Amino acid sequence: MAKKTDPKVKGRSRARKPAEETPKNPELVKLLLSLIPLVLAGLLYLLAHASRPFAEWYATALYPLWVGLFGRLFSWLPFSVSEILLYLLVFWVIFGIVRAIVRLVKNEKPFNKGFMPWLRSWILLIGCVALAFMLGGGINYNRAPFSEVAAFSTENSSKEDLYALTKQLAESVKHWSGLTERDDRTGLCLAGEDMEGRAAAAMEKLGEVYPSMKGYYPKPKRVFWSDFLSYQHISGVFSPFTVEAHYNKAMVPYNYGFTVCHELSHLRGFMREDEANFIAFLGCTNSSDAYFNYSGYLLGFIYASNALYAEDRDLWREVYAILPEEAVYDLNQNSEFWARYETKVAEVAGQVNDTYLKANGQETGVKSYGHIVDLLIAYYKSQGKI
Repeated sequence: MAKKTDPKVKGRSRARKPAEETPKNPELVKLLLSLIPLVLAGLLYLLAHASRPFAEWYATALYPLWVGLFGRLFSWLPFSVSEILLYLLVFWVIFGIVRAIVRLVKNEKPFNKGFMPWLRSWILLIGCVALAFMLGGGINYNRAPFSEVAAFSTENSSKEDLYALTKQLAESVKHWSGLTERDDRTGLCLAGEDMEGRAAAAMEKLGEVYPSMKGYYPKPKRVFWSDFLSYQHISGVFSPFTVEAHYNKAMVPYNYGFTVCHELSHLRGFMREDEANFIAFLGCTNSSDAYFNYSGYLLGFIYASNALYAEDRDLWREVYAILPEEAVYDLNQNSEFWARYETKVAEVAGQVNDTYLKANGQETGVKSYGHIVDLLIAYYKSQGKI
């Protein structure tokens, strides 16, 4: 006899899963997940600003790992990875905006299915960039400054100190100018072969004097589209994402050496612009390379003489007269070069840079570049030169 089926058992076999197991709002969950990198970046920013010990620990213990990994990874490529990524990003942004507008106009997808993925992708991109920036250098803005690490004590200086410094720098420019090669056609100084490799060697040598500067230095790279930097009045750029130091190849060549040493100084976690300028001066002038000495002393003279000009123009004329004709020619050509790019773009770029510096703890913004004069005076006093 056939066995009858128990209706209760049969009913249970057809039971469905509880409705609670199905997410009520998957779009909201995806949106929250896309916010994770941005939230982490924000937390690191707040922590770095609130705790110098944390920033110092990261800059000296963890950041060298970032430099060692990405610096070595991209250093063997002859072109700038960050420049290529920038162009791709611009293309992707333009393409994404146009694509989103077209879809909204054509109403190809429901609003919640078309707009939300687009919004999530933007939030995720911004968050990843912000997090990479914090890990690649943003935290380091809050570490101890180089002057403190190297035990340089800046103090109020007199006009006499400034005059003595500027005169010393002018004499050094005169000496090294005579040892620097020049282009027979243009009359400008020449950086020489493999300037990039010599720059890395100069910074490695500086590490022998200052332990905080020890470490790996990749070769700096030229920016292929240097006019992009020129219109913004930028001589060099450090990419925290790829650990690449760049310089504007369109500049008058005496700028190259100082600029690349400035950008390479960021690899040791010193992000403040005034500190990087001072480190660049040390890197150039501690080198045995004539070109780098000329570049370092000439840029140092520019900063010091500008300060002296504001204090006493008669004293400024006296020390400016020390410069050799070749150095004066380089300076004049440099002024003419940047004058060609005096545009609204440069003005806006300056304002953006000022805001960026202030957001990262440099309250004086672009004025902080002038702090190098105080550091130079302190350095020359420590050396017994003034």
